[in-house]
Amino acid sequence: MTILLYLLFNLFLFLLFRGLIVSTKIYSKREILVDDIQICGLPLHLFYPVLALFFIGNISVLFNFFIPIKNLNFFWLILFLILLVVNFKEPISIKNKTFLAASLLIIPAIIAISSYGLKFHFDTIDTHLNFQFWLRESKVVFGLTNLYIVYGWSNIYEYILANFWYKNSFLGLHFVNIVFFTFFYNFIFYNLAFSRSLFLKFLSLNITLYSFLDNFGINGGANGFVNIQMVGKPDEAVGIMFFISFVIFLNDYLKNNFTKNNFLFLCTISLFTFQLKIFGGLLIIPLIIYLLKLKKQRFTKNQLIYFLSLIFLTITYFLKNLIISGCLIFPIKQTCFVNLSWSNSEYVEKLSTRVMLENNAFRIRYNFYEWFDNWINSGYNFQVYSNFLISLIFILIFNLLFFKKNKNQLSINEIVSYLLIVLIVLTFFVTGPQLRYGFGMFLIVISSYSIKEKHARNVNYFQKLIYVSYFILFLSIGLTPRLYSYKGFLANPTKVAVIEDSTNEYLDFSVLKNLEIKNVAGSICYIPKSCIRNEKYKSITYKEKYGYKFYE
Repeated sequence: MTILLYLLFNLFLFLLFRGLIVSTKIYSKREILVDDIQICGLPLHLFYPVLALFFIGNISVLFNFFIPIKNLNFFWLILFLILLVVNFKEPISIKNKTFLAASLLIIPAIIAISSYGLKFHFDTIDTHLNFQFWLRESKVVFGLTNLYIVYGWSNIYEYILANFWYKNSFLGLHFVNIVFFTFFYNFIFYNLAFSRSLFLKFLSLNITLYSFLDNFGINGGANGFVNIQMVGKPDEAVGIMFFISFVIFLNDYLKNNFTKNNFLFLCTISLFTFQLKIFGGLLIIPLIIYLLKLKKQRFTKNQLIYFLSLIFLTITYFLKNLIISGCLIFPIKQTCFVNLSWSNSEYVEKLSTRVMLENNAFRIRYNFYEWFDNWINSGYNFQVYSNFLISLIFILIFNLLFFKKNKNQLSINEIVSYLLIVLIVLTFFVTGPQLRYGFGMFLIVISSYSIKEKHARNVNYFQKLIYVSYFILFLSIGLTPRLYSYKGFLANPTKVAVIEDSTNEYLDFSVLKNLEIKNVAGSICYIPKSCIRNEKYKSITYKEKYGYKFYE
């Protein structure tokens, strides 16, 4: 039953965004087949589910300026029914039936099994559920970070998830997460099987091998490949979107193929990545490079309107941040407005410093050997990074055996591509090299093997290699759900999976066991004991002005 529910959930997102595209086509009176639209050399329908989440998240941000998100339920129902009818105006005509079946049935059905045996992530109970509860119960709150500073993260993932609470079930939160996994594997499978871009095909082949190697190595494996965490964390989504945004840029950049539509699409998915996590702001550099390549091309009126709409969404996102935390980009102190009554740049700076210390962020003033020793022996770092290095060596040997460079000299674009990857790696280490923050970085480093223009040493053997890679990819997809998930599914396949409530386990955590239950008049919480975490909570003042809540 859970598999069926997720298939319907993924199809709902697919049809939601497809309906928007069909509506746009009808309005513009363009003579095109929606399902034939290509963007960046890829079918647009590959992106429908994640673009639907982008749409849902940004609409939720806009409406939350005026109403609680729980009040949007009826709006989403009516909108979906309208768009469902619009879909019938142009029935689905995707010619590639193999990919259609794989992307909407086979891959999501396998990934859905991961729903069994899950519980909430520590941070989900500590922060995410409480913040989502605020979003559901109240319109935007001024100074919400004064109750708990980490509410300042307030990324778009929270706004998306806040729409998918259903009574006491949080299964929808996990469904949102695995939409990104489905999208990732669909992307890899499409490029392996059908892409005309050798860069994307070779890249996908290397990523497939990397995903398989994740199951072997020191202490049983784990090499940094993206994996399903507990419920409620956006790290996998960030890594996947960052990786795909960057390699799509590289695909155009390495071929010197620059178009305005591709640029606007890259702006869209890059904005989404930034809204998921500020690390995505690094994508502004590839976007600037791309824009400079378009300086001789003129944008049409419709393209300018679309670009301005993205700027509008960016501004509203910054405004939301400013209202909640007093900062345009949280937790960067330099973007905070200290003259706002609800702003507290001191708390923001303390949080930023603490997070970087806890995550072993590197600083030039540090003794490198002491830092490295502390970092590599923290958590699972030694195991994962050792396995990642082994994977890099193995994939290098694989590429040397099966591919041959077209030329030895590097082009300017290839040099710039490598430098961008170096920049991404350095930024990762100076902002906090936590393993779960590095999913996108690991994938991009593996992708660097595909930058240099090359060809297969033996074309006939290469085609056989591609067929073998299909098997390896689907084996890796099958290994994505954990063993306990398969056990839970096989024990009762018709039962709807239930997310385990690990609240008490969380509250028994040492730093929270004796936490005083705190209340501020007018505040609301999902888990009252941990909702208000501020030593100076007694000095917080609450007021309402123009129908909005203020915590100062």
